[in-house]
Amino acid sequence: MIHITESNVTKSISRPLAAVLAITCALAACDRSRPANAKGQWAPTTVGGLTMSSPGRLLQITTEVPAAMDPAVREAVQRIDSYGRSQGDAEIRVSRVIYTPTTGLSLQGSAQGAVDAVRANPAVANLTHTHVGAETSGQPAIRTSMRMVVQKRPAVGEMLTVIRGQTLWQVQVLGPATPQTDSLAQRVLDSVRLEPETKP
Repeated sequence: MIHITESNVTKSISRPLAAVLAITCALAACDRSRPANAKGQWAPTTVGGLTMSSPGRLLQITTEVPAAMDPAVREAVQRIDSYGRSQGDAEIRVSRVIYTPTTGLSLQGSAQGAVDAVRANPAVANLTHTHVGAETSGQPAIRTSMRMVVQKRPAVGEMLTVIRGQTLWQVQVLGPATPQTDSLAQRVLDSVRLEPETKP
């Protein structure tokens, strides 16, 4: 049995995913030369087995399990899916990782692994974070708040991590350190609900 905890094994799984979702988003969200999307209409949207309120449709992003990942860790991951959209200067990302039945998961380790991945990016400086216990659809969850400097500009990241069975979800909102980003993150993360499990 592979046991995924707050060890380097957990961070090896979390880091490639966060590198695609969190770090790239943080850098893009702080690049004001990038054209902003027009404001969409807020409505419930279902992606990757969860429902959340979004200011527009989330697009699916193909995320393969990295070939360079440690073989033992790679074997623990069955599937990675991600979805996202930009909203003004901020980015919304949803990721879902499905692990093999024999993999033991750590909620705290998964949340911390994503934070560590952001911290490891050379464009990110002065990162501070807090984890707070939460609950989503009756499942234990963690709300993570990050404050950092990205390319010499203040940035923020808000993330919800939840596990049910062998599935891990992370919902992230990253962008410039503004009241608009804070409001967007609160509205999105507060709305997250897991879809009912389908029986075999």
